[in-house]
Amino acid sequence: MYKTFFILLSLGAGSFLLMSDDTGVATETGKDRTGSPFNATGGQQCNACHSGGSFSSTIDTRLKDTSGAIVTEYLGGATYTYEVEVTSTAPEHGFQAIALISGSNANAGTLNASSSNAKIKVLASTRRYAEQTAPSATGLFVMTWIAPAPGSGTVNFYACGNAVNGNGLKTGDDPTSATVLTISESPLSGIGENASPPVNVYPNPVSDFVYINPSFAGTVQLLLTSIDGKTVNNQRDYFVPGFASVLDVRNLPKGTYILSIVNNKDEVVQTTKIIK
Repeated sequence: MYKTFFILLSLGAGSFLLMSDDTGVATETGKDRTGSPFNATGGQQCNACHSGGSFSSTIDTRLKDTSGAIVTEYLGGATYTYEVEVTSTAPEHGFQAIALISGSNANAGTLNASSSNAKIKVLASTRRYAEQTAPSATGLFVMTWIAPAPGSGTVNFYACGNAVNGNGLKTGDDPTSATVLTISESPLSGIGENASPPVNVYPNPVSDFVYINPSFAGTVQLLLTSIDGKTVNNQRDYFVPGFASVLDVRNLPKGTYILSIVNNKDEVVQTTKIIK
């Protein structure tokens, strides 16, 4: 009886180890498989667990501006579209990606899921990993990316994809090699921040409340991030000229923050550095 129990236990444990990370490796096991510096041995990819398949898998990543044009530079605080595309003959696909500031490997800006087959999982308090919600029939995964504050420098987007055979295990899959998309900061980043701003932000420095007085009407998103790109406040508002919107910063620690005002077209209208 005891022998049978241990055999069944061993079989169950083996099956668990072979199960695929259907909803993402960061979500299910808290691991990085993007090829970034953040894992136990450095540079690990999807092939650390998945193997055995042959689906001619490839991966392509790209950053686009609001017009849909592919870019190689970013403006601090601006909003972009980041795409990961896994191409293969497999029935299903998965991926994992992260944006890090070159050199320091600090979290770079804010990644948010855009397509329904992608989501964000935060590890180590600040690192935002994009990965699949479930094995996806399409290999195209789309995210929005709000660039970090002006002066952050070059950003590396690490990503790895997986072509999945759909058996629910880690066997018979065909992971891609990891890829790194390097985006430099534009020389124009931050220029014009204080020249005839469409929104008056005051007082600055601030201790309790930030008042935001617009010169135009419309629905906006008020995104406040720390200097390392961590979101500390994100609220929707409607601007009316002559009426100030208010941000409560009483509970924030002293430091430097970036206020990005984004319109309903996901365009950054203004970026302002705020000191508390």
